[in-house]
Amino acid sequence: MNTVRILVVGTGKWGINHCKSIREIPTAELVGIVGRSPDKTSVIGAEMGVKAFTSIPEAIKVTRPNAATIVLRHNMHLQAAVEVMKQGLDVYVEKSFGASLKDAEAMTEMARERGIKLMAGFSQRYISTYFELGRLVKSGRLGRIRYVFAKRQTLHGFAEGHWSGDPSLAGGGAVAVWGTHDVDLAMHFANSRPRLVYAQMEFDERGRETQSHISVKHDSGAISEIGIEYLAFGADCFAWVLGEKGRVDAEREGKLTIRDESSKTQTEVFPQRPRPYFLTDALKAFVNCLLNDTATPIPAEDGIRVWKVVSAAYESARTGNSIKI
Repeated sequence: MNTVRILVVGTGKWGINHCKSIREIPTAELVGIVGRSPDKTSVIGAEMGVKAFTSIPEAIKVTRPNAATIVLRHNMHLQAAVEVMKQGLDVYVEKSFGASLKDAEAMTEMARERGIKLMAGFSQRYISTYFELGRLVKSGRLGRIRYVFAKRQTLHGFAEGHWSGDPSLAGGGAVAVWGTHDVDLAMHFANSRPRLVYAQMEFDERGRETQSHISVKHDSGAISEIGIEYLAFGADCFAWVLGEKGRVDAEREGKLTIRDESSKTQTEVFPQRPRPYFLTDALKAFVNCLLNDTATPIPAEDGIRVWKVVSAAYESARTGNSIKI
């Protein structure tokens, strides 16, 4: 196999971005798109130059793909992934990798039983500064990791009327909607199994958390913290990692600052790339693992890990107790 034939399941804004990203990968071919609305899906299919479907089984029968990407509301990930995996396709499932820990575990178990490659779609690991920060951690340059901090602040609140504003569809509030990206980054940078979670949250009148501060203790002794804030009168995302041999501060897009044991500072500025380049890079990594028959770059187990932390954080905020994972 020299080219991976990919079916996209989902016709929202991010589903369209999946289509566009796949078309930019020389070793991938977009073969079809699946959506619930016949009219909308037909229009998008025509724009992308592929056939449009409202049925996953029919789309697979007609287009004969090697893989699929699932780009639906969170509570629909499991059902769609199961349909695709029953046909033997490898799968990329967007964050939040289901709408619960139960969903994440069910998808992972099915993939394991059937020998399916299943990648958790935490594409923000491929943002230039975060990707380099992850590489520095894995290289050992920072030594043992002591502390990780990941922050996300947004100007806006929930998109009322959109599925992401409904906890029954999204799997929760701000943490489940967007914060799983930051939980994943913190776990990735800490590079050690999470064991104890404590969280404090602020909730709105509909019971959705709008502000969350999550602290995690890891097997290695490292501590990671995640802050997710809606309606923050500003928008900012960043992360920093403190190791025994140095510290790295990463702006979400643009600059990485490294401080070593001698207190020397090195700054690296990354050129701006058209968004969402990080999605294209994540999907390219998925395609490469299929072509080379290697492990997925972000394994399904990482999706389970995120939901374990998120579920424990919700329980901790509800009970006021630290929760063991």
